[in-house]
Amino acid sequence: MANIEISKALLIDHHAHALREHFLQLDAIGMRQAFSESHSISQIRDHVPFTISYRDMLVKLGRLLDVDGEESLIGLRDKMREGDYVDLLFDDASICAFIIDDGLSNSLIALDQFSVLTDRPVFRCRRIEAAIEEALLSCDSFERLIEAFPKVVFDSDKHKIVSLKTIAAYRGGLEIDLVSPVQAAADFERARNETIQAAKTRVVKGPLYHFLLLEAFDLAESRGIPVQIHSGLGDQDQDIRFSNPACMRRVLQSSRFTKTKFIFLHSYPYVREAALLCSIYPNVFMDISLATFLAASAVPMCFAEALAVAPFTKILTSTDGHSIPETHWYGAVSLRKGLSTALGQLVDDEYTDIGSAQEIAAAILHGNARQLYGLTDQI
Repeated sequence: MANIEISKALLIDHHAHALREHFLQLDAIGMRQAFSESHSISQIRDHVPFTISYRDMLVKLGRLLDVDGEESLIGLRDKMREGDYVDLLFDDASICAFIIDDGLSNSLIALDQFSVLTDRPVFRCRRIEAAIEEALLSCDSFERLIEAFPKVVFDSDKHKIVSLKTIAAYRGGLEIDLVSPVQAAADFERARNETIQAAKTRVVKGPLYHFLLLEAFDLAESRGIPVQIHSGLGDQDQDIRFSNPACMRRVLQSSRFTKTKFIFLHSYPYVREAALLCSIYPNVFMDISLATFLAASAVPMCFAEALAVAPFTKILTSTDGHSIPETHWYGAVSLRKGLSTALGQLVDDEYTDIGSAQEIAAAILHGNARQLYGLTDQI
């Protein structure tokens, strides 16, 4: 197969999360937990070590660090300084910048700390659901909520907000209703009371929630920033049937959102659907992530399916790494391998040549993200 050498090409990790406090002190269960979407300890303890991705990660990281197996890796981690370990992994993966969704968990370090630890440019992705929940808790009327919402979304922070993100797939699915202000106002009391009473202060599917999602999409367009959309695989809180990007068709067809840029994250196992949407709508983009460290052997297929129909100017890459740096590192290693394999096959099959394949790889790894997020003067 043609060799498309991209192992050291710069990568903008356009969707990821920060690290846990004291991440080098985790035991085997803590390590494995980052490589599974399951909430079950028995699943993590008894079965994650037998996934292809986790085993491959241990082998590849063992070669880099000169250790053999999980126990030896944990022993080495425990002896290293956090900054040295992160530098070693992220330099090896050639990750040059991060866009961090800081709405995942309070157990992860703050953006300031992550920026210092990684010594790389760090930009912020603001989670829409977190803003909705904050606004609902602070406003006692629909009118005050509508007035306050834009300020809550773009709260003060020294890390530049370069995108918004929705996890609607976890909150009832991607079939988002086009709700009117009257319908949203009628739902205010119910939505606010349920949010206040929820054990985790969690907004759920309903007219007001969808109305505010649509408002956030408008806000993103007015600021010239894209909206990231969780799609495809996720943990057991999500009904994967409704995380298909095709479920968003009602929004994508609306003339209201023709200038709002949407990025379907992860995509797997709905890569074909995401790619088809990218081929139809000029404001739709996609990435291959999360599967890069949870389903690494499928990544070449993911890129092949995406490139079969989506313009390569519409495809981005990220790791969705979180909690431990191994997820970012292995995600980056796997996506490079998968992209190189897919492009090499296209060269062998005479759909492109090596020079064009290198151009495509550069766009997917960093060029498209620089343009889409307005980072051309900063990275």
